[in-house]
Amino acid sequence: MKKAIVLTIAMVVCGVICAQPAQSELITVRFTGEVENVDNVLAAHFAIGDTLTGTYTYDTSAIDTEPDRSDFGRYRYYQGPSGISLETGGFQFRTDPGNVDFLVEILNNYTGTEDSFYMNSYNNLPSDSFLGENILIGLGLHAFSGDPLSSDALPETAPVRDQWDSARFDITSRELCAGVGGNITSFELVPEPSSILLIGVGALVVRLSTVGRRRRKTIV
Repeated sequence: MKKAIVLTIAMVVCGVICAQPAQSELITVRFTGEVENVDNVLAAHFAIGDTLTGTYTYDTSAIDTEPDRSDFGRYRYYQGPSGISLETGGFQFRTDPGNVDFLVEILNNYTGTEDSFYMNSYNNLPSDSFLGENILIGLGLHAFSGDPLSSDALPETAPVRDQWDSARFDITSRELCAGVGGNITSFELVPEPSSILLIGVGALVVRLSTVGRRRRKTIV
């Protein structure tokens, strides 16, 4: 019976993994932060010290539109699920899934010693009309020294916050010429669904094996 269960689980895992499109390598990173600056016109809606939570997603198989440069990678997305989603002050903002325009730029040793990692989402859905409809969401990481980036390729892991001198987010209303911004304090890679399934299956297999050993000891 136990062998049949394990075999069934293995078949399910194989089906999930094989069903993943080989050409698409999605990376999703969760981040947290804190509001540090608010333009006066938005002070009624946001406050310094508000917490921020969000995620960004991109496909690492995207083509670099600056292939002749080794210090500058430029990747543009016009389809979901690539984009940014964040929440602060009780308001939610995210890339418009029906009108994606999402840019990722990688600067590796751009001036000889500095690394930068920028993301901008140009078409976004606000949670309230007070910012208008023309909203820009941006994330930017900068290292004046050290070498957090090894190339201008899209990172396949979450940034290590301590390796970056600054990491900021900005939400800007281009209609009001005003915005809110602050510091990002942590990044965490979000496992793919198939990875979560494998972890769960592994735990279940270990559990079944443990139960089996206990039963054999009891019989003896």
